[in-house]
Amino acid sequence: MSVSVKTYDFSMPPYGACQIQAGGTYFRVQSSSGPIKVQGEFGEATPLLQGQGLKDSEFSRLSLTNLSGNQNTGTIIVAGDEFVDQQMVLSGNVNTSINPILNIYGSGGDMTITSASQQILAQRMSRRYLLVQNKSTTGSVWLSIGLAAIATQGIFLPPGSIYEMSASVFAHPIYAIGDIASNPNVLVLEGY
Repeated sequence: MSVSVKTYDFSMPPYGACQIQAGGTYFRVQSSSGPIKVQGEFGEATPLLQGQGLKDSEFSRLSLTNLSGNQNTGTIIVAGDEFVDQQMVLSGNVNTSINPILNIYGSGGDMTITSASQQILAQRMSRRYLLVQNKSTTGSVWLSIGLAAIATQGIFLPPGSIYEMSASVFAHPIYAIGDIASNPNVLVLEGY
């Protein structure tokens, strides 16, 4: 039996992406200077660190996304079958679902959102859950991921609405802006 093993180097700017045009049923992050997301016909696996990967998951190309705010360089091994490398025997299962036990942290009460953009959550690579509730009866709120918020653009939360994410949650800073001078009725929760 012959197993074809290929190594691919990658280099991505902060939050950047790249593609690897290679097919197989197995990949492993051989080295990486930060966490990455890998997508293919199998779906997505995120966040992956050095030494992690998937087996028995057929793909014809891999799309990589840098989940860190720094340059990310590394190497991915692609093969048609699992194999033994110099570091370990690669076998078993990789669970890419979220651990249902999360630590949920809040803002300690409702936040006040004004008509000027403000950061409501800092960047957090380990974020696995996000909830923003606009409890106001009159003011609307807009959210922005990674950039200053602009009224009428981004994720819209009309009065009384909730924005919730789990599984693939943005690690970037979260910003908010409102359409009234002061909206003291916004609840922000994150889990990690």
